[in-house]
Amino acid sequence: MILSSENIELRLLDESTLEILRNWRNSSDVAQFMEYQEVISVEAQNHWFKNLSKENNYYFIIFTNNNPIGMIHLGYVDMALRTAESGMFIAEKDYRGTGLSFSASLLLLEFAFHELGLEELFAKVKNDNIQAQKYNQLLGFQEKRKFGDDFSQWSLEKRNYELKMPFIKRLID
Repeated sequence: MILSSENIELRLLDESTLEILRNWRNSSDVAQFMEYQEVISVEAQNHWFKNLSKENNYYFIIFTNNNPIGMIHLGYVDMALRTAESGMFIAEKDYRGTGLSFSASLLLLEFAFHELGLEELFAKVKNDNIQAQKYNQLLGFQEKRKFGDDFSQWSLEKRNYELKMPFIKRLID
């Protein structure tokens, strides 16, 4: 599966991109914002991928001009509750702050709300990651609750997404 727009492609994670993802996750500038911060071995990565339920998890590698730059996902998709968890990072420093993250997010949100029919997405954000908090707020996410001192849960309901999208689309056009 590939989701695409004018300047971005989201390609489902597969064996050919698994090592790229592992290297990104092991880099200190990405790992510092993750809940799991241990070094991920090749064996652990392969085990995780092999046991990942493809029916309720969508991990995409973000490409621009055929270059992989980051990862975005919907996890723990619950069709009964019509919810999922979401997350993203731009690993390649040259592409941070370029607006490509918005394009990737819009593709994922369209997929979540219009193709899968979800009604609410959740994101777990590190409390000291102010940039991620502002980004999520811009997309329409609202902080719901704290998970101790380190993380907070943020929520985006479909109706808030629908209200925010015209504004976001004008920003990236």
